Amino acid sequence: MNQSVTLDFQLGVGSTAQTVEVTGAAPLLNTTSATLTNVVSHDETVNLPLNGREFTQLTLLTPGAAPQEDGQQSSFTVALGAGGISPSVNGQRGEQNNFTMDGVLNNATYTNTWVIAPPPDAIQEFNVQSHITDAQFAISSGANINLVTRSGTNSFHGALWEFLRNDILDAQTFPETERLPYRQNQYGVYLGGPVAVPHLYNGRDKTWFSFYWEGFRSSQSTTTLASTLTPAMMSGDFSGVLGAQVGVDSLGRPEYANEIYDPFTSRPDPANPGQSLRDPFPDNKIPTNRLNPASLLILQKYYPAPNLNVAEGVLPNFQFSGATTTDSDIFGFRLDHQITSNDSIFLRFNRSNQNKTSPQDFPSYVHTLSNYGQQAAVGYTHIFDPTTILNFRYGYSYVNFASNDEAAGTAFTDSIDFTEAAPEHDGIQLGPQVSVSNGFSGVNQFAIPLGPQETMDYHADLSKVAGNHTLGVGGLYYHVRSYDDGWGAGMGFTQNATAQGATPGPTGFGPASLLLGTPDNYGPWVGNTGADQTVNWYGVYGQDQWQATKKLVVSAGIRWD
Repeated sequence: MNQSVTLDFQLGVGSTAQTVEVTGAAPLLNTTSATLTNVVSHDETVNLPLNGREFTQLTLLTPGAAPQEDGQQSSFTVALGAGGISPSVNGQRGEQNNFTMDGVLNNATYTNTWVIAPPPDAIQEFNVQSHITDAQFAISSGANINLVTRSGTNSFHGALWEFLRNDILDAQTFPETERLPYRQNQYGVYLGGPVAVPHLYNGRDKTWFSFYWEGFRSSQSTTTLASTLTPAMMSGDFSGVLGAQVGVDSLGRPEYANEIYDPFTSRPDPANPGQSLRDPFPDNKIPTNRLNPASLLILQKYYPAPNLNVAEGVLPNFQFSGATTTDSDIFGFRLDHQITSNDSIFLRFNRSNQNKTSPQDFPSYVHTLSNYGQQAAVGYTHIFDPTTILNFRYGYSYVNFASNDEAAGTAFTDSIDFTEAAPEHDGIQLGPQVSVSNGFSGVNQFAIPLGPQETMDYHADLSKVAGNHTLGVGGLYYHVRSYDDGWGAGMGFTQNATAQGATPGPTGFGPASLLLGTPDNYGPWVGNTGADQTVNWYGVYGQDQWQATKKLVVSAGIRWD
């Protein structure tokens, strides 16, 4: 104890052994053609990091793919995490892509996206096909993004997962500022195996099932800057925004920037034929008895008082923190059965329900975006002999999307005598949509139901290998019923209503026009505003893939749609 000991060691050179093992799974999708293709396997889909776990992000691994979203996709699709995407592939527009799942069409027709996006754990592989030369493929000129879902096996297998993001785990900014609350949780379960009922049925080697469910919850607070009317403006006092002199009128009276004029004093200008002349409100103030009651109720309902310490007329003058929340629940079930050694069938059902709520310009109301989709599919395969295969697929898809502002309600529209001008539509009573010039925030009141959209598709494909030739014939019937709607009544309050001579210029003030109840424009979408469309699509094809040499394949085919 309490002694120092020196120990000398001599290390010898040892030997090392290294083994490199390369494994690979044969792709389920046929890629022996002139079509450019990129297959992403199950392991890649699960192991690559995906914020939101939407498989379409992996399409950007395809050469020639670019993340170019169109307006409908970005405006009407609920994004999980980083979101999914319908990319531009080899210069084609993103809406020209065709999505399929297990050989069944998987297209949301209005947004040009997908109906169902299962979690990576439920995906066997997916394949992005571009520069399509096979006559079997049709529908669009872009890429064909084909997804294959996982089936059960003779052994039970499953997975549990949760992925989270949290502001507590975020790095602190410098200089140190308050971190806004942020919560994102994504969790789920996958299970697959043989169908077995004790003492009744053993599905090993015959019947298999697979099931998944995934939930996504996100809440992220953001700071919003807005421009609201000051208490003085709401009482009709605009003296605080009266600017410098900008000229004189035909009577020699000085004109000032933001000076408000009484529209009810309009008369022909004797010095300028064809133009009008108006009288200004004294001291740039609107008398209390001239304030429009409906305008005051709109301001009372939606417009808060400024909370930023800025001068009168300086914008923005209001700041608040609001949370954007996203709730998503998706699940799917697949059943595979081997009828005989030459006959197999599968059944599949998937459902997706996603909703996003976000604040508007003011905390007095919110915007809701909802995406609901479901899909049922059945597939049958018959092997006549080792060289001849018949595939039949049927799919039914139902989509109902909506983008709605929080409705004002009948009680409010009755109070401003607006209900008859824009009656309740589809159970939603919207108020007036208001825009205000001179940089002030407006009020959004619009509803856009995109659905129901229903599709049914039937596919039959027969393939025959004859020597160096692979012959294929088949057909498609695609029934599409698409319904969309949109309504609201918007009015704009500009400088014109309170400007000298009703002409655009430095005089007049948009909020003053609002207080007087004198809109510059009014556009109602009322009555039957829906679009109900039905399309029946037919297609047949025949093709030959000839293996001319070991290095040359010649494809020839014809298709009629």
